[in-house]
Amino acid sequence: MLAYLNKDLAFISIYIRISEYSEKRVDLFDHIKSQRSGKLFEWALKNGKALVLLDGLDEVIDTSVRMKVTDDVKNLISLFSNS
Repeated sequence: MLAYLNKDLAFISIYIRISEYSEKRVDLFDHIKSQRSGKLFEWALKNGKALVLLDGLDEVIDTSVRMKVTDDVKNLISLFSNS
């Protein structure tokens, strides 16, 4: 099955539960790199091969934390917008 995979269209999924991430109060990119597959995720982001799935912004009740998460997502996008 993998032999038929078009490598140009293949992406590595990075699933982030925002409620867990927001409790750690770290930079989003640092959080991604700290995951079990962090080196692979970092490579995927830098090479335009990442599909970042962010789940649960609605679960973040504190408005200031929600705004920080939003800013972190914007920063991540701008950091890798050329990838």
